[in-house]
Amino acid sequence: MRGILSFIVVLGALFHIGHSSNVICGKGFTTKQVDLNDGDTFTYRSSSGSKYYHRMDCLGFYNMVTCSEAEITCTNFNLKSNTACTTGDILYIFDSQNEKAFCKKVPPKNYKVTGGAFGLNFISDNTLNGPSFTCTIKCTAGSGPVTTTPATTVAPPATTVAPPATTVAPPATTVAPTSKILIQSKIREGKDSKRQISLSYSFKTD
Repeated sequence: MRGILSFIVVLGALFHIGHSSNVICGKGFTTKQVDLNDGDTFTYRSSSGSKYYHRMDCLGFYNMVTCSEAEITCTNFNLKSNTACTTGDILYIFDSQNEKAFCKKVPPKNYKVTGGAFGLNFISDNTLNGPSFTCTIKCTAGSGPVTTTPATTVAPPATTVAPPATTVAPPATTVAPTSKILIQSKIREGKDSKRQISLSYSFKTD
């Protein structure tokens, strides 16, 4: 699931921006984002030399701007791994839903990807290393996920001004109140076994 995890990391992290360009993997960790538009063709190379390096983690992330379908084909492919593509040197091709691992001498050939984005993630271990391979990423169909949302006009709510209210005051009647102060005491035992008294005050009008 390394490819799916890388997809999540790319969406949420800072990475080197390289719009509309090729990817060349370096030693250690490499991450690059590429915008893929209708008619574009780019390459993804596992290294600039004749062999790829040990302990590589190279991620090429492709944002399909005006491209709805792309094909991936790799050449000079000979990755040192087990037959099941679970350990060793592995190339992952993934999107938000799927992931496929390629290894040994079985490269992706005319491998189709669709949707809004996908990635190539090459990982090598510290044992054997093979020849540097090159993958070609070609947009084969345009009209990608770019959409235009029509503007929506919302009419402001109507404003109603209410007429001023007319109030007729009744004749005043004055009653002299008599005030009493009620004192309620609450006695409780404290943690130190001493009596503590708290008083609460309220006013009552007859």
